Amino acid sequence: MNYRVRKSKNILKKIIYLKLKSMSAASGPPIGPVLGQCGIPAGPFCKEFNERSEIFNKDVLLFVTMKLLITNEYIFDIELPNMSFFFKRSVYLSKGRSKPGYIFNSVEKFNINKKTSFRVITPYMLYEILLYKYIKYNYGNLNKSNFKKNFGTLKSIGIFLDNFKSNI
Repeated sequence: MNYRVRKSKNILKKIIYLKLKSMSAASGPPIGPVLGQCGIPAGPFCKEFNERSEIFNKDVLLFVTMKLLITNEYIFDIELPNMSFFFKRSVYLSKGRSKPGYIFNSVEKFNINKKTSFRVITPYMLYEILLYKYIKYNYGNLNKSNFKKNFGTLKSIGIFLDNFKSNI
């Protein structure tokens, strides 16, 4: 027997990428005009997005991938923010280092409410952040390789690990 698979012709019309804060989607600008250009009603999308993003804190920036089909129906997926978001939140940073490749001789200082603090986290804090993302949101298994992957992210933002030993 001979089987042939027929590929459907261009079911997907357009892909739209959005960055939205959880539970704060409104049908006004900038979301309304972007969705209106594609023929997607902004009201129902905002209502559904706000319902699906209730599990996150109010100020978490989420990545939304919206797929518009030929039948003018849409499907959207909500993705978690990058690990740098969680790392910056753990040490109360609004943004990372401005020069990622720049190496400092000593630990860099920054100001929070007129107090000087260090941007240092412990390996236990790193473990807790990874545990939060991987376990709470079913992002995957937390193993040794996932722990090692995030050291480069920490370095590029300007956060240093305290009492770090390279043989994990």
